Amino acid sequence: MKLLRRFNDHTNAEQLATFLRSRGIMTHVSMRTPHNTGAIGGGIAEADLWAVLPEQHQDAKELLENPAHEVATPLSESEMADMRAKTDINVGFNLSRALNGAAIALCLVIVSVIIWLISSQ
Repeated sequence: MKLLRRFNDHTNAEQLATFLRSRGIMTHVSMRTPHNTGAIGGGIAEADLWAVLPEQHQDAKELLENPAHEVATPLSESEMADMRAKTDINVGFNLSRALNGAAIALCLVIVSVIIWLISSQ
């Protein structure tokens, strides 16, 4: 992924992402919270707009400058949906694996504490 633009407003990032996707550019909007800017927690959430495929980055930049630009390698809506689905499956699998590992580690700690408590009496 390559960064296209930073926004102070998530809505503007999503609107531009929708425009780029309508032209066949696979995009992703990520949220950022700047470092603490006040006494109560962080500042206003900001957003970054990314071109997901490196080979589409230049086309995306040109579209931002000239909405009439012809994209060299546009993706269809179904191709983008397939890519999102595969990514969601991988993220879910990795998260599940990480949570399973954490659960096993927690169980081992609990069993160790119980054994230590029993043996120290």
